[in-house]
Amino acid sequence: MIYSKCIYARFNAGDFPGIIHDNVFTNFEAGIYYQANKLSSFTVLRNKMSNFNTSNGTAVYLLQNQAHPIQIKNNLINDLPNQSGWYGIRVQNAVQPSNNVLIAENTIKNVRHGVWTTNYDNIIIKDQTTAFTSIGTNQAGIYYPNTVPAITSVGIKVENCPKTNVYNNLIQKAMPNPTTSFTNVLYGISVETNSVGTNVQENEVRRLGKGLNFYGTPNGPLTVTCNKIYQNRTGVSLNNTFIGDQGMPNPSGIAQDNQWNIPGNISTNWLGAERTGTSPTTTWYTRSSNLPFLPNQNTQMLPTSALVSVTNFIVPNAPYNCTFGCANPPCFHLIVKKMITKQAPFDGLDSDAEQMIDMKAYQMIKQDSAYITTGTSDDALFIAYRDSLANTNIGRLYEFTEKLEAGDTLGAYASLMAVAPTRCPETSQKIVYEIYWKTWARNIFEFEPNDSLLLYQIAEQKPHICGTAVYDARVMLGLDFNDFEGAEQRVAHEEENEISINDEDGNYKGVLYPNPANDYVIYKTWLNEGETVTIVIYDVMGKPVILKQITGTTEEQFDLSNFSSGIYFYKITLNQKQVQAGKLIINK
Repeated sequence: MIYSKCIYARFNAGDFPGIIHDNVFTNFEAGIYYQANKLSSFTVLRNKMSNFNTSNGTAVYLLQNQAHPIQIKNNLINDLPNQSGWYGIRVQNAVQPSNNVLIAENTIKNVRHGVWTTNYDNIIIKDQTTAFTSIGTNQAGIYYPNTVPAITSVGIKVENCPKTNVYNNLIQKAMPNPTTSFTNVLYGISVETNSVGTNVQENEVRRLGKGLNFYGTPNGPLTVTCNKIYQNRTGVSLNNTFIGDQGMPNPSGIAQDNQWNIPGNISTNWLGAERTGTSPTTTWYTRSSNLPFLPNQNTQMLPTSALVSVTNFIVPNAPYNCTFGCANPPCFHLIVKKMITKQAPFDGLDSDAEQMIDMKAYQMIKQDSAYITTGTSDDALFIAYRDSLANTNIGRLYEFTEKLEAGDTLGAYASLMAVAPTRCPETSQKIVYEIYWKTWARNIFEFEPNDSLLLYQIAEQKPHICGTAVYDARVMLGLDFNDFEGAEQRVAHEEENEISINDEDGNYKGVLYPNPANDYVIYKTWLNEGETVTIVIYDVMGKPVILKQITGTTEEQFDLSNFSSGIYFYKITLNQKQVQAGKLIINK
């Protein structure tokens, strides 16, 4: 089937296609938009997608689904150089995490984010490489042109996704090597807050601003091994995070076996590794202290101890063994034990971070009985920890999700009302859960103005401070933030500072800015003779609050001084054909 010049092929709760395969999508808002389904399985297979909205369009967008398993395989997104879009594959949940997702063997080109996942467990993201693409052409994998992105772009972005496997993916920018302008705007793989136990292995990241980025706590330990980190301005970036030691010392002698190719050094703005914020030092056991197995600690790392590896950490005879671990030290049982007993690296943290760790550890123990059935003395430790939190805010917040999943909405609300939050993670989570309970839990996907504002205020917080409720709020509002950038670059997606307006052939016709807005918003147009643009702004109830027709080349300023803070929606048509739609945030 061929879909052309459509907004999206949308499947809502109650639709049961099971598999969407062998379709062609062109000039669209969202090729496949799948929301609020609870199927036994769902597959997106061998679809070809091109030329979707460059401000908010998504080729495959799965939102708030509990299908098991989900598979997205062998899809081709933007095959030709002149084709473009915003997100390739976007798989996100709010409040109720799901699992068993496979994203494999896809070709993704000329987008902002290639693969973006939020609030899932046990995701596999693999084989986005030339060898596995059955319908692709040259330069398969996740591919970026040699153009500096206006907004921070990430090949694979993983947020609050414990036990994720990211392996055997190729993410690259076209020749030549990147200039310094790419350093903070083009990332290969970014593993972010609460993605405990993720494996990043056997990937190739080439000619990017930053190859591998790790952000936020609690995030480790992770396994980072056997990756090819070639010609990136910064090879590995550790930002307010802990990922754990990589490899193991003698006598076991396991080397991390990542390989770097670095065209320069600090003096020419090339880094093999950097460590910023509160990130502690980590030991990278290596078969050699020289390239390609380790950057020079004096000339290619900031600080010089960014990746610690001295003579005592050399394991020259280690076998080449690029297989999955669940993190070092193995395995998740020991990770959670360190979390609940506040052993390094989970010791000495502030109250917010400590509360986040308890929330995550309690969730993991409640979801998996294996932690309390090992037959060792640890069983009593884990049970005592679980029971000690059952009647606290943490226990009641988790109880809310349990009852909601069981269909006990009244019981879920009672548990939530018993929460008396003390720190930012609990406070944010209670607010998000309450809004979720009266909207998304009932398949209502519009918010009252005050709820929109509350969600936005939570969404703009840092998740390593205020917890996974931050991700929940962003998913519910459809927002994309870059937490490892400065404030001026943090909010993106439809809510970037300027929204470019193009006709269906890609010709530039105008710009709407600023977004978020305060007391006014401006719309500039560059129209040909006989062209007319209509802009309509709606409130969250769908009521038009601004309607204006514009001709010629002009600048219109719309007064928002009497508008309440919150989320609004805009729709722009050119000669009676819709060319743009999205969110406008008013934040006073």
